[in-house]
Amino acid sequence: MSTQCCFFNAFHRFRFTLTNRLYPTISILCRTGLSRSSSHGSLLVLQLACVLILYSLVLPCLPALADPETDRACLSKCHGQLKRQVEIQGKLAMHVDVAALRSSIHQQLSCLDCHQAIAQIPHKEPIAPVDCVDCHYKGNPRHAPGGGEYRDYVESVHGQIQEDGKKRPRCIDCHGTHDIRPPSDEQSRIYKMRIPETCGQCHTGIYEEYEQSVHGQGLLRDRVLDAPGCVDCHGIHRILSPEDPLSSVYPTHVSQTCAHCHDAVEIVGKYGVSTGRVVSYQQSYHGLANKYGVRAIANCASCHGAHNILPSTDPASLIHPDNLHQTCGQANCHPQAVESFALGPVHLGVVSPPYDIAKWIQNAYIALIVLVIGGMLLHNILDYISIRRRKRHGFH
Repeated sequence: MSTQCCFFNAFHRFRFTLTNRLYPTISILCRTGLSRSSSHGSLLVLQLACVLILYSLVLPCLPALADPETDRACLSKCHGQLKRQVEIQGKLAMHVDVAALRSSIHQQLSCLDCHQAIAQIPHKEPIAPVDCVDCHYKGNPRHAPGGGEYRDYVESVHGQIQEDGKKRPRCIDCHGTHDIRPPSDEQSRIYKMRIPETCGQCHTGIYEEYEQSVHGQGLLRDRVLDAPGCVDCHGIHRILSPEDPLSSVYPTHVSQTCAHCHDAVEIVGKYGVSTGRVVSYQQSYHGLANKYGVRAIANCASCHGAHNILPSTDPASLIHPDNLHQTCGQANCHPQAVESFALGPVHLGVVSPPYDIAKWIQNAYIALIVLVIGGMLLHNILDYISIRRRKRHGFH
């Protein structure tokens, strides 16, 4: 490696130390020093201020020194050459698509900005994995996005996977490596219409179900961006297990998650989605039990499915008239259910004939309850008045 390249690498390591190690430490110490009233504290603040001034003067000059020569050395000698591909841990880990790199959101960064463990070029194998948190943390001087995504990931079901043979998903598995693009870019792996495919790299069976569902057809085939994808139900970085009470797909939270779309005025009106479904469920026996935290009660997914939701007119749908009694007759619901069990309306209040009679019966019951309870109250009030009058006139 040339003397000039060594010079650039030295400056890169100096810049990295200033940007990602020294700056946050100095900021914390300054805040601590300002809280002191002693002269020692004032002197500490003055010294640190001088270091920060030096930092602000030197840092802008460093990228121009570090980037070009380092990148040329990495790409021209090894990683930009397709014939130099090698198999490492089952992946083609050596070749870098230069065109994709130059079109990525990180196009202004040098190789060593991410691969900070490299001390010299050519480097030894293997190299340490890239740690995205070196730049993506709250208040970073690069102004890279960083509002708690890493913390959310660590607390998620993905971040909690232990080293027991299962592969723990990393940032690059979803966002890519040298081809990272913003979510608004249609070529990005995390563009809304590509997210199911990205998740499907691991969740193959679920992706196949979702692809055929009414939601998957809407998003992937009809390109309707309002159609729900994986992250709309499960979240983005803080994806939790369905067994976690804080999860958006925990049994008692499913109806609330579905309501984000099925109770949204704009979506319901725009796409002609049936209205009143959420309210009718909430007012039903199932909905009331769900409200009070009964996990075993039926929620939206219990009847409609989770990833395999199909229209009621589809013969494969769980809520097709021919399948409904089997859906209700699941072992943990109504195992004794027969075909006649599912003949009545499910979402009361949003039905039309021939089930209007159910509404009339409901109104009749309400009227009967009002008359009976009201009559009892009236009887007791009149009886109380009668007793008071008797006492007043000396009768017992």
